[in-house]
Amino acid sequence: MAKAVYVGVDSKARKMKKAYIGIGGTARKVKKMYIGDSSGKARLCYSAELEKVGMAAALSAARDGMRAATVGKYALFAGGYGRSIFGYSVMSSVDAYNTSLTKSTPTELSCTRCGHAAASVGGYALFAGGASSYNILGYYDLVSSVDAYDASLTRSAAHIIGATAAIGGAAVGNYALFAGGTFYEQINEDNVTSYVLAYDSSLTFTTAPWLSVARANVKGASVGNYALFAGGQTTAFCTTVDAYNASLTRTTATALSSVENNSAAATVGNHAIFVGKTASADIYDASLTKTSAAILSTARTGLAATTVGDYAIFSGGGVADFCDASLTRSSIGTSMTGDDMGAATIGDYALFAGGHSGDTNYDSVEVYTA
Repeated sequence: MAKAVYVGVDSKARKMKKAYIGIGGTARKVKKMYIGDSSGKARLCYSAELEKVGMAAALSAARDGMRAATVGKYALFAGGYGRSIFGYSVMSSVDAYNTSLTKSTPTELSCTRCGHAAASVGGYALFAGGASSYNILGYYDLVSSVDAYDASLTRSAAHIIGATAAIGGAAVGNYALFAGGTFYEQINEDNVTSYVLAYDSSLTFTTAPWLSVARANVKGASVGNYALFAGGQTTAFCTTVDAYNASLTRTTATALSSVENNSAAATVGNHAIFVGKTASADIYDASLTKTSAAILSTARTGLAATTVGDYAIFSGGGVADFCDASLTRSSIGTSMTGDDMGAATIGDYALFAGGHSGDTNYDSVEVYTA
């Protein structure tokens, strides 16, 4: 567990989240502090480095393909499917973890969902679209409903969308955005959509300019004043990146360097990072300038990603890589061996949940802090 320091503010103990020291006229972040004990030894009293806490309470059902979002004091992991030699079992389960890592089970989704999308806006976590059935040939029984959970974990229904699966989600300004997807079982150029749907903090529904290229399985991330939707699939995979500002104006950013770089995305500092089965990640700053850096120790797919403190974490396949806001990469131990986990951050904790290896699903939840 990361060590903590508290300071008195108005007679109350407040946890210090960041500390800086002046060096050569520049503020440098303090990563560790030590204090001398009675034996003359230096004891760690503060750490802002990424550390693995251990395991939280298991999911209510072992599964992968969940979508995760945060609202109030809760991180929610919703939907997904279980696997077996007999096929896929799509679920409506929702697991919630609070800032103390206590697990609860809110009202389930209004229907079973996989291939759905999640995003947070205002006091709501939204779970949109997806499919209630799935097999190796595609999505079936596509879903048009949108479930909204408030900070008390009360579920309500937001404005419905067209029945669509394999959607991307992201947030910018006062909007949660849901982009692209397929309106038929198989994903190909005849079945994908370019729609971008927006919900504000009051759950008022509107539409944004369409994606520049209709596609499914876009990966969403936010940086600065933009929500980015990168890559995706028509009949083939593509490298297109569309960016939406807080006024919902669309800009087409520089394309991904590879179709492989939309396995997972996370934001740290001034960088939205898209990673996948390539040596270098595609990185966009708040001006939409693209650069690249080696973020993964091993190029791979099936990743989940989230950000805690000053670190973006990418985990999957038994490896957890992370980088800080300067894009310095490192790796950290993980007990999770599966792919396609759900990931979310609540308070001081980053959680990675579920996943699968072949036909075996997991219910484990691993926790990091910084």
